[in-house]
Amino acid sequence: MNVRLLRAKLHKALSRVIRIFLKDSVAPIFSGRALLQLMAYPFFIFFVFLSRGVIGVGQELASSQLAAKSLIYALPLFLGFNLIRAILIVLFQPDEEGRWYGTKFGYHSPKKLITRHVTDGDNGKKVQFVIRDAAREGSAELRIDVDGFENRLTKAIVYCSFTMQKGITIPFQVIQPGSSTMLHRVPRDRTFYLETHIPNSNSAVVSVSLVWYSVL
Repeated sequence: MNVRLLRAKLHKALSRVIRIFLKDSVAPIFSGRALLQLMAYPFFIFFVFLSRGVIGVGQELASSQLAAKSLIYALPLFLGFNLIRAILIVLFQPDEEGRWYGTKFGYHSPKKLITRHVTDGDNGKKVQFVIRDAAREGSAELRIDVDGFENRLTKAIVYCSFTMQKGITIPFQVIQPGSSTMLHRVPRDRTFYLETHIPNSNSAVVSVSLVWYSVL
Protein backbone atom coordinates (compact mmCIF):
# COMPACT_ATOMS: atom_id res chain seq x y z
CA MET A 1 0.00 0.00 0.00
CA ASN A 2 1.26 3.48 -0.90
CA VAL A 3 1.26 5.23 2.49
CA ARG A 4 1.88 8.66 0.95
CA LEU A 5 -1.06 8.24 -1.42
CA LEU A 6 -3.30 7.20 1.48
CA ARG A 7 -2.22 10.25 3.47
CA ALA A 8 -2.84 12.53 0.50
CA LYS A 9 -6.33 11.15 -0.06
CA LEU A 10 -7.18 11.42 3.65
CA HIS A 11 -5.86 14.99 3.70
CA LYS A 12 -7.98 15.88 0.68
CA ALA A 13 -11.09 14.21 2.12
CA LEU A 14 -10.64 15.87 5.52
CA SER A 15 -10.18 19.28 3.90
CA ARG A 16 -13.39 18.75 1.97
CA VAL A 17 -15.29 17.69 5.11
CA ILE A 18 -14.13 20.81 6.95
CA ARG A 19 -15.02 23.07 4.00
CA ILE A 20 -18.56 21.65 3.70
CA PHE A 21 -19.08 21.67 7.48
CA LEU A 22 -18.05 25.30 7.86
CA LYS A 23 -20.10 26.40 4.87
CA ASP A 24 -23.28 24.76 6.20
CA SER A 25 -22.67 25.90 9.78
CA VAL A 26 -22.23 29.60 9.03
CA ALA A 27 -24.90 29.75 6.30
CA PRO A 28 -27.77 30.63 8.71
CA ILE A 29 -25.72 33.46 10.24
CA PHE A 30 -25.08 35.21 6.93
CA SER A 31 -28.43 34.50 5.27
CA GLY A 32 -30.35 37.56 4.13
CA ARG A 33 -33.38 36.59 6.21
CA ALA A 34 -31.35 36.28 9.43
CA LEU A 35 -29.65 39.64 8.88
CA LEU A 36 -32.99 41.32 8.17
CA GLN A 37 -34.50 39.88 11.36
CA LEU A 38 -31.51 41.02 13.39
CA MET A 39 -31.69 44.57 12.05
CA ALA A 40 -35.47 44.70 12.49
CA TYR A 41 -35.41 43.56 16.15
CA PRO A 42 -34.50 46.97 17.71
CA PHE A 43 -37.31 48.61 15.73
CA PHE A 44 -39.68 45.86 16.90
CA ILE A 45 -38.78 46.55 20.54
CA PHE A 46 -39.26 50.29 19.97
CA PHE A 47 -42.75 49.82 18.52
CA VAL A 48 -43.63 47.42 21.36
CA PHE A 49 -42.65 50.16 23.80
CA LEU A 50 -44.85 52.68 22.01
CA SER A 51 -47.87 50.38 21.97
CA ARG A 52 -47.52 48.40 25.21
CA GLY A 53 -45.09 50.36 27.34
CA VAL A 54 -42.31 49.08 29.58
CA ILE A 55 -44.26 46.01 30.66
CA GLY A 56 -44.70 44.90 27.06
CA VAL A 57 -40.99 45.40 26.36
CA GLY A 58 -40.12 43.28 29.41
CA GLN A 59 -42.41 40.50 28.21
CA GLU A 60 -40.86 40.50 24.75
CA LEU A 61 -37.33 40.48 26.14
CA ALA A 62 -38.21 37.54 28.41
CA SER A 63 -39.59 35.68 25.39
CA SER A 64 -36.42 36.46 23.43
CA GLN A 65 -34.29 35.08 26.26
CA LEU A 66 -36.19 31.80 26.13
CA ALA A 67 -35.71 31.64 22.35
CA ALA A 68 -31.98 32.32 22.75
CA LYS A 69 -31.69 29.60 25.40
CA SER A 70 -33.43 27.10 23.10
CA LEU A 71 -31.04 28.08 20.31
CA ILE A 72 -28.02 27.43 22.52
CA TYR A 73 -29.30 23.94 23.43
CA ALA A 74 -30.04 23.16 19.78
CA LEU A 75 -26.64 24.35 18.53
CA PRO A 76 -24.67 21.13 19.32
CA LEU A 77 -27.31 19.06 17.51
CA PHE A 78 -27.16 21.42 14.53
CA LEU A 79 -23.34 21.22 14.36
CA GLY A 80 -23.39 17.44 14.79
CA PHE A 81 -25.90 17.06 11.98
CA ASN A 82 -23.77 19.28 9.71
CA LEU A 83 -20.66 17.21 10.49
CA ILE A 84 -22.41 13.90 9.71
CA ARG A 85 -23.87 15.39 6.53
CA ALA A 86 -20.42 16.62 5.42
CA ILE A 87 -18.89 13.18 5.98
CA LEU A 88 -21.68 11.47 4.01
CA ILE A 89 -21.29 13.93 1.13
CA VAL A 90 -17.54 13.24 0.94
CA LEU A 91 -18.13 9.48 1.06
CA PHE A 92 -20.91 9.23 -1.51
CA GLN A 93 -20.73 12.28 -3.78
CA PRO A 94 -17.98 13.09 -6.30
CA ASP A 95 -15.62 15.91 -5.42
CA GLU A 96 -16.76 19.10 -7.15
CA GLU A 97 -13.14 20.27 -7.53
CA GLY A 98 -11.76 17.27 -9.39
CA ARG A 99 -10.96 13.57 -9.08
CA TRP A 100 -8.15 11.10 -8.50
CA TYR A 101 -6.45 9.39 -11.42
CA GLY A 102 -4.24 6.81 -9.75
CA THR A 103 -1.65 8.83 -7.81
CA LYS A 104 -2.64 12.12 -9.46
CA PHE A 105 -5.45 14.50 -8.48
CA GLY A 106 -6.66 16.59 -11.42
CA TYR A 107 -8.84 19.68 -11.04
CA HIS A 108 -11.85 20.22 -13.30
CA SER A 109 -10.74 23.86 -13.51
CA PRO A 110 -7.34 25.19 -12.38
CA LYS A 111 -7.52 26.22 -8.71
CA LYS A 112 -6.39 29.83 -8.20
CA LEU A 113 -3.52 30.13 -5.70
CA ILE A 114 -2.38 33.73 -5.99
CA THR A 115 -3.04 36.82 -8.11
CA ARG A 116 -0.69 39.81 -8.06
CA HIS A 117 -0.51 43.12 -9.89
CA VAL A 118 3.20 43.65 -10.54
CA THR A 119 5.27 46.46 -12.02
CA ASP A 120 8.94 46.83 -12.85
CA GLY A 121 9.31 48.09 -9.26
CA ASP A 122 8.47 44.58 -8.04
CA ASN A 123 11.29 42.97 -10.03
CA GLY A 124 13.20 40.53 -7.84
CA LYS A 125 10.72 40.64 -4.95
CA LYS A 126 9.54 37.26 -3.69
CA VAL A 127 5.83 36.76 -2.93
CA GLN A 128 4.99 33.77 -0.74
CA PHE A 129 2.10 31.40 -1.44
CA VAL A 130 1.20 27.94 -0.16
CA ILE A 131 -0.21 24.98 -2.12
CA ARG A 132 -2.30 23.58 0.74
CA ASP A 133 -3.87 20.72 -1.22
CA ALA A 134 -0.74 19.27 -2.79
CA ALA A 135 1.03 16.27 -1.32
CA ARG A 136 4.31 17.04 0.46
CA GLU A 137 7.38 16.11 -1.60
CA GLY A 138 5.11 15.26 -4.53
CA SER A 139 4.85 17.04 -7.84
CA ALA A 140 2.47 19.74 -9.03
CA GLU A 141 1.72 21.44 -12.32
CA LEU A 142 1.21 25.18 -11.98
CA ARG A 143 -0.45 27.40 -14.55
CA ILE A 144 0.80 30.98 -14.88
CA ASP A 145 -1.50 33.54 -16.50
CA VAL A 146 -0.26 36.99 -17.47
CA ASP A 147 -2.48 39.83 -18.59
CA GLY A 148 -2.93 43.58 -18.41
CA PHE A 149 0.20 45.18 -19.87
CA GLU A 150 -0.33 48.93 -19.75
CA ASN A 151 2.54 49.96 -22.01
CA ARG A 152 2.25 47.83 -25.13
CA LEU A 153 5.00 49.74 -26.94
CA THR A 154 7.49 47.87 -24.76
CA LYS A 155 8.13 44.20 -25.43
CA ALA A 156 5.47 42.43 -23.36
CA ILE A 157 7.37 39.62 -21.63
CA VAL A 158 7.28 38.50 -18.01
CA TYR A 159 9.99 36.29 -16.50
CA CYS A 160 8.64 34.17 -13.63
CA SER A 161 10.56 31.92 -11.26
CA PHE A 162 9.60 29.95 -8.17
CA THR A 163 11.79 29.50 -5.12
CA MET A 164 11.19 26.83 -2.50
CA GLN A 165 11.84 27.26 1.23
CA LYS A 166 15.30 25.71 1.06
CA GLY A 167 16.45 28.25 -1.50
CA ILE A 168 16.09 26.02 -4.57
CA THR A 169 15.15 28.29 -7.46
CA ILE A 170 13.27 26.88 -10.44
CA PRO A 171 14.59 28.38 -13.68
CA PHE A 172 12.88 31.45 -15.11
CA GLN A 173 9.95 30.91 -17.42
CA VAL A 174 9.48 33.43 -20.23
CA ILE A 175 5.80 34.23 -20.63
CA GLN A 176 4.09 36.28 -23.30
CA PRO A 177 0.63 37.65 -22.44
CA GLY A 178 -1.44 34.49 -22.06
CA SER A 179 -0.76 31.35 -20.06
CA SER A 180 1.73 28.53 -19.72
CA THR A 181 2.37 25.68 -17.29
CA MET A 182 5.35 24.62 -15.18
CA LEU A 183 5.96 21.31 -13.38
CA HIS A 184 7.47 21.50 -9.89
CA ARG A 185 8.34 19.37 -6.90
CA VAL A 186 6.38 20.31 -3.77
CA PRO A 187 8.46 21.03 -0.62
CA ARG A 188 7.42 19.64 2.77
CA ASP A 189 5.90 22.93 3.92
CA ARG A 190 4.16 23.39 0.54
CA THR A 191 5.54 26.94 0.39
CA PHE A 192 6.68 28.65 -2.80
CA TYR A 193 7.86 32.17 -3.61
CA LEU A 194 6.88 33.83 -6.87
CA GLU A 195 9.41 36.21 -8.39
CA THR A 196 8.70 38.32 -11.48
CA HIS A 197 10.85 40.41 -13.81
CA ILE A 198 9.19 42.63 -16.39
CA PRO A 199 10.50 45.41 -18.67
CA ASN A 200 10.61 49.03 -17.53
CA SER A 201 7.40 51.08 -17.57
CA ASN A 202 5.23 47.98 -17.68
CA SER A 203 2.71 46.46 -15.31
CA ALA A 204 0.85 43.18 -15.48
CA VAL A 205 -1.50 40.90 -13.56
CA VAL A 206 0.14 37.55 -12.83
CA SER A 207 -2.00 34.64 -11.60
CA VAL A 208 -0.79 31.22 -10.47
CA SER A 209 -3.20 28.26 -10.44
CA LEU A 210 -2.89 24.59 -9.57
CA VAL A 211 -3.74 22.24 -12.46
CA TRP A 212 -2.98 18.92 -10.79
CA TYR A 213 -0.75 17.37 -8.14
CA SER A 214 0.72 13.92 -7.81
CA VAL A 215 2.01 11.72 -4.99
CA LEU A 216 5.51 10.35 -5.55
